[in-house]
Amino acid sequence: MDSITPYAIPENREISEVEWELIRAMISLENTIPLEDIDDYKVIGRCGCGSCPTIFIGHDGDFEKIGKSKGILIDAIGETKNGHSVFATFYLHEAEIIEFEINYYTGLGEYELPMPSSLNIAK
Repeated sequence: MDSITPYAIPENREISEVEWELIRAMISLENTIPLEDIDDYKVIGRCGCGSCPTIFIGHDGDFEKIGKSKGILIDAIGETKNGHSVFATFYLHEAEIIEFEINYYTGLGEYELPMPSSLNIAK
């Protein structure tokens, strides 16, 4: 019997410095994000695929509230240090949980994070 890949896997840790750089770069692109306490957020989950760098950030204990996205907060395009184009998207979930998805245009094998300075709003 085939197993079903979960949408999200629990992960409980601090947001890394590299992730914070990307999060702040994303927020600087769109100043209307209603998240006053984002500095208190932690990583509460990661993508169920287990290989991409997509993370879910929120408050401790909020993992169970990850569900259907309420919509896109920010949709950006960036570039990795190796020149690959990457989508970077913030999706809002219940309880102000943010899904921070990183995805390649071309579905290249190994994932890299975009350079924060390369991020621009997707048109």
